[in-house]
Amino acid sequence: MAQLLYSSTKDIKVTRDDMRYLQTPPPMGRRHQPYPFVDFCNQTVGALKAEGFNILQEDYVVTKDEGRLFGLVSITKKPAIDPGRETGTALTVTDPTWSLLVGLRGAHDQSFSRALTIGSQIIVCSNLCFHGNLGVWNTKQTTNITKRMPSLIADAVRGVGESAQSMT
Repeated sequence: MAQLLYSSTKDIKVTRDDMRYLQTPPPMGRRHQPYPFVDFCNQTVGALKAEGFNILQEDYVVTKDEGRLFGLVSITKKPAIDPGRETGTALTVTDPTWSLLVGLRGAHDQSFSRALTIGSQIIVCSNLCFHGNLGVWNTKQTTNITKRMPSLIADAVRGVGESAQSMT
């Protein structure tokens, strides 16, 4: 199973439920608009489920006084119709031993963009390494981020299955 990389003993592992209690700071300027970590993660997981993915594992860490978030979500594709399998059994996108990964990151302190990456091979690290072989989608945390994020997440998640199939 994939694992999130974080380097400091000051980094704190959290769950999506824990994120409800994290403070979202006030804007740092006229155009800065902090976007709650819990909203980002919930919208991403919701978009994945809406596209027919099962969530296998979620791993999140906050750093820098809870001002930065790094996350890793492991997913498989739900079966459409497969008469050879029991109903509700998860199928992976390409074969039974493979799953896709979704990486997330964000910073309230404007040190880097809010971003999402997807692939069979990704890296999400609190030292700011961030890459996925199916792509990276990001946006600055400026005015109207709450309007931009849902469509950015949906665009990233849409078509992931087809892209993954073309990788085999």
